[in-house]
Amino acid sequence: MLMSDELQEVADAMCQRHGVATITVEIKDVRRGRARPQTRRVTVPAWALELGRDYAVHYAIHEVTHLLSRQARHTPRFHEVEVCWLERYGMRPVYRRAYPRQMWSLAGVLLWEFHGRRRSKRAAGEGR
Repeated sequence: MLMSDELQEVADAMCQRHGVATITVEIKDVRRGRARPQTRRVTVPAWALELGRDYAVHYAIHEVTHLLSRQARHTPRFHEVEVCWLERYGMRPVYRRAYPRQMWSLAGVLLWEFHGRRRSKRAAGEGR
């Protein structure tokens, strides 16, 4: 299973590239993630790690992007920054409104997808 240190490394790389102070990644037993500019902390739900590395990395990138883009909402600027970082980690999203409904590898392999409001198992690489 993915360790929280790996998600912190993702956040650290993003902060370093954008020339900003460190953002702390917290893993918590919560329903949804959160980005808090006042404390420079983001929360990734523990269940996101259970869905695999690709999903958890995406979730961390998503929350950190809220702070880096200074966008609370999922604006075009937010998605521009998010897509850039997802591609650096080998992923390409297909969006349904604000959130990805599918995530593909850059090689064209489906990594995971959502059906409606329910999280589904990853489509490929279940054992990773």
